[in-house]
Amino acid sequence: MKKLNLLLFLTLFCYQTNLHAQTNFEFFFSHSKNYDNVLVKEVISAERLRLESGEKVQLIGVRVPQLTLTRKNIDIERDEYGFIIRNDENPETPIEEKAYLYVKELLENQYVRLEFDEEKKSENFDTYAYVYLTETGLFVNEDLLKKGFAFLRISPPNLKYETLLRQAYQQARNEFLGVHNK
Repeated sequence: MKKLNLLLFLTLFCYQTNLHAQTNFEFFFSHSKNYDNVLVKEVISAERLRLESGEKVQLIGVRVPQLTLTRKNIDIERDEYGFIIRNDENPETPIEEKAYLYVKELLENQYVRLEFDEEKKSENFDTYAYVYLTETGLFVNEDLLKKGFAFLRISPPNLKYETLLRQAYQQARNEFLGVHNK
């Protein structure tokens, strides 16, 4: 009887351990995590975001000139109701600052949908993604290129929207927008 109880205990223990191991494996290596409606907690730069979970996201296909000012110097002003106070745009404001402010206003504390390509993580463990604003469906990667806030950065194997991003970049170049304005 003791042997039967021991055998039953070991069988159940092994079964439970196996279930736990599968759950951990799925947790770390599965792509089933839902990225359809995630909150952007902070805009780190015009091309990097921090999600509510703490995960950092790098936008695929864009390279924004680096902002040299500290973010504290360029916080967005809001009125008593939380609406953004628009100041007259200074023509001497660097494009890097304009890009950062645009992305901050567009995405911070907003819900987005992330879409992935072949390579999901960078060497810095940031997540590579195409970002869509949940509320409007705006494709943020394309929008930054179309408005001239970024240079095109095609990095194989992430080529899913290469043609679309090239067209957006070319449109901004043809219209001399943003980084293409000389």
